[in-house]
Amino acid sequence: MWRSLVARFVRDEEAVGSNPATPTSFKQVRALIHSVDRALSAFLSVFGSHLGADLEIRLPASGSVPRSDSLRHAGFMSRYAAARIYALPESLDELVGPTAGAMTLPRHIDWGPYYLYDLTDEADLLLMYERVIREAQTPDDLRTHLNATLLRRHWTDLFLPSPARTAWQARFPELAATAAAA
Repeated sequence: MWRSLVARFVRDEEAVGSNPATPTSFKQVRALIHSVDRALSAFLSVFGSHLGADLEIRLPASGSVPRSDSLRHAGFMSRYAAARIYALPESLDELVGPTAGAMTLPRHIDWGPYYLYDLTDEADLLLMYERVIREAQTPDDLRTHLNATLLRRHWTDLFLPSPARTAWQARFPELAATAAAA
C-alpha cells in the first residue's frame, strides 16, 4: 500500500526533481517502485500466509503470491479512481501511436511539469502509457499516443487504477489473458 502512496505523492505533488542538491527523475522513482514490488513479492512468498491478515493484503486461497495489482490498492482506492469513466478504443488495432522517438503529451493528459518522453526508454514508455490510459478524455487521445503492439507487450507492467485495468480487460479479453499468464 505504501508504494502506491509514494507514487501518488510524486505524481500529485510534482516532487520529482524538486531538490536541487539531489534531483530525482521519474526513472529513478519508477525503478524504486519496481524494486520494492519485487522485494515485497519475495517476502510474501515466504511469510505471506502468516502475515496476510495483518498486512491487510488478501492472499489467494492457493497460497500463491498475489500479483502486484492486488498489492497496489489492497482494497483501498480513491473515490476519484472508482468514479472516473475511462476512455476506451473500439479495438486495439486502432492504437497506432508512435513506437520510437521522443514526444510530449498535451496538457489535458499530462498537466505536470514539462516532460519529454523517450519511447525507447522502457521507464518513460510505461509512465507515458499509464498517464494516457488514466487521463485520456476521448478515444482519439488513445489512438494518437498508444500503440497496440507496445500496449500488449507491457500491459502487465503498467501501474493503473483497478477500475481502469478492469474496464480495459473487460473490453479486450486478450489483455486479461496476458495478465493471467504473467
